[in-house]
Order: sequence, then structure tokens, then C-alpha cells
Amino acid sequence: MKITILVDNNSAEPLGSEHGLSMFLEAGGSKVLFDAGKTELLADNAEKLGVDLSSPDYIVLSHGHYDHTGGLAYALSKAKNAKLYCHEGLLKERYSLKSFGARSVGAQKEAREAIENLPSERKIWYEQPLTIPGGFNITGTVPRITAFEDTGGNYYLDREGRYLDELEDDISLWVETPRGLVIVLGCCHSGIVNTIRRIQDISEKNKIDTVVGGMHLIHADEERLRGTVEDLRQMDIKRILPCHCTGDYAAEYLKNNLNCEVQKAFAGMKLEIE
Repeated sequence: MKITILVDNNSAEPLGSEHGLSMFLEAGGSKVLFDAGKTELLADNAEKLGVDLSSPDYIVLSHGHYDHTGGLAYALSKAKNAKLYCHEGLLKERYSLKSFGARSVGAQKEAREAIENLPSERKIWYEQPLTIPGGFNITGTVPRITAFEDTGGNYYLDREGRYLDELEDDISLWVETPRGLVIVLGCCHSGIVNTIRRIQDISEKNKIDTVVGGMHLIHADEERLRGTVEDLRQMDIKRILPCHCTGDYAAEYLKNNLNCEVQKAFAGMKLEIE
């Protein structure tokens, strides 16, 4: 399996960075674009990394926030035969409530229109786990089991904050390799522990080679961080590569308290797992 991080909050020169995430995945003869960043920076970074955005066979969206769907319209215009995998909840209006008021955080109009205008045979809606050719597996909706994990923010379906957004469309992806599971996260609003347990239950595999992606611990308090570390230490994980919405403090906390390798990921990072 090969992973190239195209977009992240941090980047290696000469790439640009933004508050967003996108990865290019290759396995079993298939190519997958996982998320599409916040803007069309995706296009510029992909070109500099030698990634052909017309080549993906599949595009998978982890959830319906603006920082993962901003480059989707461009990506679909380039990958003219790619099938799009996403949860119907992705099209909901979404808001983050702050002290200064409500802020729209859902997929942008251009992304919504691109999804709506895509031929039906190129759209695969799902809620349950499924497998994409090449050995890519999608969690489907992740059950929320742990007491200490939440969505990581004040997310609502309306500006007034009457209807809580549980982000049921939040999914992650994994591939089974001889070295163990390779788990790819978008924002992990379901919680990193809930997500890994879900994957272990479905795959009936416990050994994990790599966990890479956003973990949405940027607002996590000490109780959540302690609970996360306590549970992750009980798992057979070789390395964790946090990025995007994990947060610098949380990434450092994981590095100092886990019994596996922890290294911050960034746009331009390339991984190859045999």
C-alpha cells in the first residue's frame, strides 16, 4: 500500500498548507482519493508531488465538512470515471457554534452541486461497512461506545443550536497488509478508540501497522487524552501519524505517553507499506 498526503495543515517545501486534508492511496491495483482538502490547493500540491488527479478509480469522503470537500468539484472534473463513495448525511447543512455565533462548516455549494450533478451510476451511498476493489474497506457509521470521546466540537444542524450534529457520516478507511492493518482517518469525529475498535471488530484483526490522519483531539481535555492513551496502549499498534485536526498539544501528548512510534504527518509525506 502507498499513501501520499496531498493536503494538510502542515507541509514540506515547496507544497502549500491549509486547514484541510486529502490523501492519495494506492493498493491492490486501485487508486483512491481520500478527501479533497479545503480548496483547490489540492491541484497544485498534487502536481508538485507527481500525482495525477485524473487517475483515481474511486473518491471517498470521510464526512461532510468544508475542509474535506473543498476540492471535490475539481477532483471530480479531473477523475471523470471515478466513483464517489459517501454517506447521505454529507449533504446536510452544518454549523459550529462559537461564542461569537454560528459558523457554517458543511460542504460548500460547489461541492454539493458536484455531488448532486454526478450520474447516479458514479455515486455509491452507504451507511454500513463495505469494501472497494483493491482491498480498501470503509467503516460505515461508527458506533459511539466510549464514555470519554465525543465529536470534538459544538456541532449543530441549525444556526440556533437546537439540533445536535452527531456526525453519523464520519467514517474511516483501512487496508489489510502482511504487516498489519493500515488505518486512514479523516477527522475521526467518532473518536479514535471507537474507530479502531470498529475496524478490529469488522476485520477480526488486531495487529495494526499504521494509523494516519486527523484525530480531532485539538479541543480534547485531559480526561479525554488520558482515556485515549489508556485504551491505545492496550492495542497492538506499531506507529501513529497524527495530522490535520489532531492538534499540536495532543500529538505531543500521544508521543510522550504511548508505547508506539508517534510522528506528526504532513503534506508531502509518502508512506509505503509492503
